[in-house]
Amino acid sequence: MADERSFDQNGRFEPRHALLYFETDDLDAEFARLVRAGVAFDQPPTDMPWLWREARLRDPVGHRLCLFHAGENRHNPPWRV
Repeated sequence: MADERSFDQNGRFEPRHALLYFETDDLDAEFARLVRAGVAFDQPPTDMPWLWREARLRDPVGHRLCLFHAGENRHNPPWRV
């Protein structure tokens, strides 16, 4: 995880936030349901180089959330030896 620590405009230290992963069987349907409910996303569902499909958002406190679907690639990626 990248170091996200920083200081606010008053010089106070702001700790890094957690990144929580939630897997879903149908990421696109879950994304559409949450958008209809008014949830704002930082990144829509995107095919990632590691063969997962991910969407990113933040909770009200600022913690990063990742909704993803890895499917078979989570356990048996094509590069597995």
